[in-house]
Order: sequence, then structure tokens, then C-alpha cells
Amino acid sequence: YNKFEILNRNNPENLKYKSYKLYVQTYLWTSKENKKEIRNSINTISDYLKEDNNEKEILLFTKLKLYIQNEQIEDALYFYQTLNKDLRSDIDFASLIIEALVTKNDNQNAFKIYNEINPCFFNTKQYKEISKLLPSNLLVNTLQSEYLQILGMPSETRFCILPGIINQHNYDIGLYFFNEIKHALNKILKKIDLVEKISENHLSEDNISDLLELEINGRLSMIGYKLENQDRSGKSETGKNAGEIDLEINLEDFSIIIEAVRYSSGTTKRKEHIEKTFNYDPSKRYIYNLIYFDSNEDFNSSWNKVLQEIKNANYPTGYELIASEEINSNNNGIKMAMSTHNNKLTYYHIMANFFYTK
Repeated sequence: YNKFEILNRNNPENLKYKSYKLYVQTYLWTSKENKKEIRNSINTISDYLKEDNNEKEILLFTKLKLYIQNEQIEDALYFYQTLNKDLRSDIDFASLIIEALVTKNDNQNAFKIYNEINPCFFNTKQYKEISKLLPSNLLVNTLQSEYLQILGMPSETRFCILPGIINQHNYDIGLYFFNEIKHALNKILKKIDLVEKISENHLSEDNISDLLELEINGRLSMIGYKLENQDRSGKSETGKNAGEIDLEINLEDFSIIIEAVRYSSGTTKRKEHIEKTFNYDPSKRYIYNLIYFDSNEDFNSSWNKVLQEIKNANYPTGYELIASEEINSNNNGIKMAMSTHNNKLTYYHIMANFFYTK
């Protein structure tokens, strides 16, 4: 503190030195002995913040700390809520207000702030220390009530409540389910040896779709979604009945269709597979075309063929192709693309390499 005092005397107009002097002072004052100084410093910071400067973050943090130090917790919470999203999700700001709220038994607001902390801090010691402060047992009834409210939300928007750590695409339902399928395929690919052992037909299309359904539903069920499987009872020996959908999710106003095909079925079959999905549920808004790669061909070259098939397919009237683009999967065993069509339909294409161990 003495060093900053000297710097301030020698540089009275330097806002940086003034800001850091105020910050250091907060560690020297107590709420009982320095109430007047704390109130004056809060006002001083408010004046500094009106100036164009590069010290706003330290000033905002110091102001929040002073409110708390002066036991003005309601003012501190209100001030915290006026901060921008980046600062509210910063662990230094969040931990400061959370600790104050817990001290005042305002556990509900403490939990809300805790849940908004940026995921980049999740593995830090500071985050773990904050977790220990929260008396979760006292909020069980509240959390149960809020969970029931979530399940009562419309299915088209319910997924939005999930934090990015669960699914980063919590703003677009099409991308949300797209990411869930990718996640499930990635899990299945990691267990490829086990999958081959339990599959009598060596990775039959139905076997993989069944595993996919189990994996996806394990995550979707927590917010009330359910992936419905086709009924395979009474199907012909050569495959599923004509017109049947592999997997489907029915929402209030529209449906999501997931169809699977083996790459080895050939170009003609794969193109037919792309085209036939338009004959299904008229309320469709998102279609997911899964291609189970099961060939000795080069995986990357094969994917280029699929991209051409997407562009050259004969789409029905009203659903003409507008554009298509490849999407980076960050996984060498999974290729992805998206095509947009008339009538607000989005078509996702995913090819997973089930032959990489060969």
C-alpha cells in the first residue's frame, strides 16, 4: 500500500495507480472501523468509471468488494447483475458474491451465479472451493421444483436450459440433436471391439441403430425427450418394412427423423436413402442421415463421394437444395455435413467409420 501511496503522490493524475491503491486498501479496511472511507471509495470509483480508461475491470471488482465489505449485500448483488456477461461468469467476481450470499443464507441466488461460471474454470482449485461453500442439501426441494418446471417447458425450447458443458449447442435444436448423435457415435466407435462381438451379423445396421438409441436416450431422458425406435416385429428377412423410420423424436409441432444406411450398400442405394426420407412424417423439420462406413475403401475419398451424392440427389418439389457445407467434427472417424432446403428444412449427414480397426 505504501508503494502505491508514493506512486500516487508522484503521479496524481495516473488513474492506474489510483485504481490499484483503492484495490489494496480493501484488504486493510474493516466494515466496522472504515464505513465512511468505504462509502467514499465507492463514490470515487463511480467517478473513475465515468472516465475513459483501461482499468475498468479492477475498478468494478474493487467496487463489488467494497459493497460486500460494507455489508451492503443487496447493493452488491444488484451491482453484480449490472456487469456484462464475461465479468459475471468470471470466477473472481462470481466467488466474491457467492461467498457473501452464502453468508447471508441467500443460497438460491448463490446457486444461480455458480451455474453461470464460465466452464473454463471448472477444473480450477478456486471452483472446487466455491463448490464446497454451497449447501446443496438445503436446496433439494427448490431444485426438484425447478426441475419439474423444466420438464413442463415446450419440447422445442426445453433443451436451452442445458449448460454448454453438457451440449455446447444449447441455442439451436437442430444442432443440439446433431451434437447428441455425434457424441453417441463417438462413444460407440470407442467400443468397436465390443460392438463387433455382440453383433451376430458383424455391425448390422439395426445393431448400430439400437446402440445409438440407447446411448442417445441415456442423455435425452434427463430433460424429457425420447428417441422412438421403429417396430421391427414382423419385418421381412431382407430388412425393415418399406416406409419405416429408423429413429424419430416427436416434438409438439414438428418431428426429427434419423435414418441410417450402410456405406457398402452402394451409390444408388445411398442416394435413394437420402431422397426417401422426404416421404416420411410431413411435419419433419430436421433429418439426420447416418452412414455407417463398412468398406475397405479410403474413408476420406468415400466421404467426398457422399458429399457429391448430397448435391446430386433428386429432392422433391418444395424441398429443393439451397446450400450444403461440410462441418468439422474434430474426430478422424466421423465426417459431417449440413444441407439447407426450402420449406425451412435442415438435413444433417454424418458418416462414422466402423471399419477403422480392419
